[in-house]
Amino acid sequence: MRRGILIFIFAVLVLFPAPSDAITLDEAVTMALEASEASRSAGHQADALRAYARTHTSFTLPQVGLGGTYLRMDTNAAESPFVQFPEENLSGRIEASQLLWAGGRILNSYKLKASLVENAYLAEQALRRDVRRSVRLAFYSVIYRKALLGILGDRVAQREEELQDARDLRAAGMVTSLDVRQAKLLLNSALDELRAEEASYEQSLIDFNLGLGRSGGGELLLPEQELMRAPELGALIEVAKAALSGEKLLELRAAESELSSREYEKKITTGEYLPELSLVGTAESVKEGIFQEGESWTAGVQLRWSLLDGGLRRAKRAASAARLEIAEENLSLTNKRLAGLVRSLQIRSKSLAERIELQREALELSEENYADARGHYRAGTITQTRLGEFNLSYAEARFGLKSLYFLELQLLTELQALLEGT
Repeated sequence: MRRGILIFIFAVLVLFPAPSDAITLDEAVTMALEASEASRSAGHQADALRAYARTHTSFTLPQVGLGGTYLRMDTNAAESPFVQFPEENLSGRIEASQLLWAGGRILNSYKLKASLVENAYLAEQALRRDVRRSVRLAFYSVIYRKALLGILGDRVAQREEELQDARDLRAAGMVTSLDVRQAKLLLNSALDELRAEEASYEQSLIDFNLGLGRSGGGELLLPEQELMRAPELGALIEVAKAALSGEKLLELRAAESELSSREYEKKITTGEYLPELSLVGTAESVKEGIFQEGESWTAGVQLRWSLLDGGLRRAKRAASAARLEIAEENLSLTNKRLAGLVRSLQIRSKSLAERIELQREALELSEENYADARGHYRAGTITQTRLGEFNLSYAEARFGLKSLYFLELQLLTELQALLEGT
């Protein structure tokens, strides 16, 4: 009896945590996005990609350079009254240029920049989506383990009652000590399962808190929600179908953006075969000792056309063409994979809904059977072994229903992740 009271107290502490330790799913997701290293890394990577995108248009902007020299000079030639050599030279020069035309590379570079900025945004969204999915799965894992812990706590209590029944029947001379020993063995087995599940529950709780960016050795936050069925998934699946056909899914948009980037890259490498036209200007100031001092400037247009470059342009164009083909194949594969995923989610959702209804009926029947079997055992009409079979059937029905609820919540998480950013 004392053991039963301790188990009851433990179950109350686990299943009804202090309000200050509880956290909702939305709060957990928000905390993870603010605290997780993956989320911060997503922002840093996006900033790096945006900065990289700007480098592709830098050559189209005005280019300004400064230069200067200071030289000391001497000679061992014989001095001449007619020619004097300066002892120092001081000069300064400023150069400026603005590219006017480059075979279409200017326009395509700005298009490439916009595409790369879009890539950065989608990559950041994908990393944050992964954080949300991870936290949701960890949250559901904890409440699932807590539900299993509750079932096992109930089962220990049932086994203790069965043990007491066996002792009462032995005292009445209706059964032998064999039933008492068997009931004690079944109680010990139930306690062993409870202890194992306690460890699994604690581990899931630690993993959940680590996902929130908290220390696994400090105070642990507990999910506030109880395990229950996911909301109706049919409407979400229809939304996913529409998003797939409208090319709005995040992964599909990322593959399309990558393809656009590769197309602009190829156009830029093609434009490198054509000449460049630039507006150029220079201003220079020179002073050589006391003999020469002056300023000069030039302004005009400059045409540059590289005819031979050792095969560099050809190699860059071949590489860009290969990357373009890879992006085209990746887009096709992504489209096919996502179509298969949406169909798979629909099939699994329908299957889970049907299995849950069957399992609910099985739970009701097995609960009634176990209650009847307890009565039959106390009346001495069935054996302890037969009673154990009904107990196991009832427990398995409860485990089965909770497992199906958990699978449905995992399916919901997959759908939510799929629809991120649509």
